[in-house]
Amino acid sequence: MEAMTSDSSQTANRSGQRSSIFRLGRFSRIVALLMVWSLASCCYGQSESQKFTVNVPEGVGVTSPPQSNVNLTLTAGSDAFPEQIWNIRSNSEAGVVVEFAASGAFTHETLAGVKVDAGLDVSIPSTSGSAAWQVTQASDRSSYASGDERAVVQLVSDGVGTAQVGLTMRFVQSSLDVIPVGEYSATVICTVSLP
Repeated sequence: MEAMTSDSSQTANRSGQRSSIFRLGRFSRIVALLMVWSLASCCYGQSESQKFTVNVPEGVGVTSPPQSNVNLTLTAGSDAFPEQIWNIRSNSEAGVVVEFAASGAFTHETLAGVKVDAGLDVSIPSTSGSAAWQVTQASDRSSYASGDERAVVQLVSDGVGTAQVGLTMRFVQSSLDVIPVGEYSATVICTVSLP
């Protein structure tokens, strides 16, 4: 009976040892997996990304001089108004076409049938940005007597940028003695368009 007890006790010990070894082996594997995972997190870290996108719409614009009415008292030999600076801007890769047009000859304020030709001159005092700016029509004048009351000057750009544009308006009359006294006015319209 002692032999049997000792055999069963050895079997129980072996089972307990196997069970302990099995538990220890399983525990060791779990610990090893946790260590590998924590080392991966610790050493390699984690990264995420976020993309920011801005949509810039195409835009062109013009800012007229702050003075909307410009006055000139004519004296012999002087017919030009002070140069007016207009600001043109464009972010179009194709550039812009800028046109200044006197919509009609100078007209007497109270005598609508009395008109005097208008002249326009344009220049580009300064620019910024990558665009090249070029004057394509530097001067023009109306010819009321020939039925052409418009005077048009033009400039163009070939890309993104801004320009200060100098506009000079002229009251084209050879002699002050042949026109009635009074105020005369004409309006210039600036149009900025894409080519």
